[in-house]
Amino acid sequence: MTRDGESAPDRVAGVVEAVRSSRKYATVAEGVVRRLAAKALRDGTSPRGAQRAVRGKLHQVYAAYLAPGDLGRAERLLAALPERPAPEELAQAARRILARHASSAERLAFQEGLLARLLSAGGFAGPLRSVVDLGCGFHPLTLPWMGLPPETEYRAFDIDTRLAALVARFLRLSGRGGLAAAWDLLSPPPEEALGADLALLWKTLPLLEQQERGAGLKLLRGLPARWWIVSFPARSLGGREKGMREHYDRLARDLARLLRRPLRRLDLPNETFYILAPAE
Repeated sequence: MTRDGESAPDRVAGVVEAVRSSRKYATVAEGVVRRLAAKALRDGTSPRGAQRAVRGKLHQVYAAYLAPGDLGRAERLLAALPERPAPEELAQAARRILARHASSAERLAFQEGLLARLLSAGGFAGPLRSVVDLGCGFHPLTLPWMGLPPETEYRAFDIDTRLAALVARFLRLSGRGGLAAAWDLLSPPPEEALGADLALLWKTLPLLEQQERGAGLKLLRGLPARWWIVSFPARSLGGREKGMREHYDRLARDLARLLRRPLRRLDLPNETFYILAPAE
């Protein structure tokens, strides 16, 4: 019990309820908020201070990339489509949605064929039967430009339950096999995330490291995938470079060394991609 007579689990539950009562964070997976709340309270923060700390962390790793009204606009665009939209109709809606997300908007100019280019640069040897997209955001909506075979299964995971539902609807509209679900990447992986031919972790690893040092290595070791493509931002959201390519290059090469995986690098204007081949 704490000095005010409230148990530690009750204090965590109170912080979680307060944070998720706001519209901004209501659909963030409860496990993510609970983990952040427990850490803030363990660090000696008061419940009110813990609420501020959790909201600040969630803004840093999630809300800064997606404005509050953008999910609603995306939902309305997909809801307006027929159950079997023409490919061009679906692609047009996807492009409008992608333009609203900070990371996805940066890739619009070169998203066509990007995945194939990355696989070729890494010397990928197929077949590509399944893709797992971690911390996916709106990235699965680039499926019309990925060039994946129709039979490739696509599984997407994000910390926002509402976003995951939107991605699941897009997969159904596209006729693509797979799923979308909420998952805290710092918790043990669900069975659906295991055993993919290719795992994508685009601009997400720095956000994990901000929450827990070594989280990226832990995730890559704990989630078996034949190939990985990891990316890092080359500029901040404000457009500053600040030596980010060099910093993340060291991190990527350390990961590849510890995992004993061959590494290839591909630079694009706002992002650096690393393709990790199967372990030697």
